[in-house]
This record gives sequence, C-alpha cells and structure tokens, in this order.
Amino acid sequence: MIFDVVDRLSKYAHFCALKYPYTAKTIGITLQSEVVNQFLETYLHGFVGDKTSSCSLYLPWAEYSYNTSYHPSLKMSHFEVVHDRPPLIISSYVKGITYVTALEETP
Repeated sequence: MIFDVVDRLSKYAHFCALKYPYTAKTIGITLQSEVVNQFLETYLHGFVGDKTSSCSLYLPWAEYSYNTSYHPSLKMSHFEVVHDRPPLIISSYVKGITYVTALEETP
C-alpha cells in the first residue's frame, strides 16, 4: 500500500510505502487525491509493470518527478511553490567526466 500525503495549498506530495498489515481502513485514510494517485499509478506502471513488489524502490523518483514537473495551473512546479526556487536539475552521466574506473567501464 502506498500512502500519499498532499499539501492542500501547494499540492506538493510525499509518497510512503506501508508494509502489511496496514490497510486504508486500519490507518483511517479514506480521502486521497485522485490526480496524484493517477499520476503515481501511471509512473510506477511504466517502471515495474506487473511486478508490484518493487514499487517502493521507485517511490522517491516518482515523488521527485511529480513535485518538479511544470503544472499549468500554478505556472510553476509544486517544488517552486514550496521552496520559492526552481528544483535542481539531475543531469545525465557523460562518459569521461569521472576518475572512477568502474563507472567508466559500465556500458
């Protein structure tokens, strides 16, 4: 079960993986944002497909992606609303920029 906490004002989200025996009923959660749930389901399905046991590995990336994406209604990302600055950009690895041999040898 994935528990998502969404700030009412900024819509900034935080995702937590709950281990069983937790259910929505036992923790008293019935109202969740459908938009956030739909995003999370689509994002995780792209990475894990039907192997739902590995969903928790991708939750930090899903949270980062959701909170740093541009939202037209806000005219900025949720991250910018909360932190008053644009999010840091994660750049791609460029071969030859490190002295760590193991990284350079990886395909």
